[in-house]
Amino acid sequence: MSSQRTRHSSATQLTEFVGCPKEFYLSDVPTLRAVIQRGLLIKERLYAENDEVFTTGRGLTTRICTELAPLITAQWRKANDKFRPPVTITEYSLVKRLERKWKKVDNVARDTAKKKDVTYITKILDKVLDITM
Repeated sequence: MSSQRTRHSSATQLTEFVGCPKEFYLSDVPTLRAVIQRGLLIKERLYAENDEVFTTGRGLTTRICTELAPLITAQWRKANDKFRPPVTITEYSLVKRLERKWKKVDNVARDTAKKKDVTYITKILDKVLDITM
């Protein structure tokens, strides 16, 4: 009999895989690991606020990624102010890309990912999150 999956247990597995939740470094363009860590910080804040997202269980990843997208573009613009569309992807596309990567990282952390996804995620986890076209 498998144990019941809870928000705490799934967040713990993700934290063990990528590290503790924390802010972006102000001097760096974020890596995928840094983005997931910042997302975990947002998730903790939403949980502390007892937001309706946690009572329904829907849209949590979308909500986190929607809050992450402007933070990531701001970090890229600190590096160079010319990092704006059409040089970079739009914020909507960034949210969708973040959602896909978040789900893949979450599946890898829970050991439910395909072998191809595991090698892909471990390869790109510490590389800069590319938002250019």
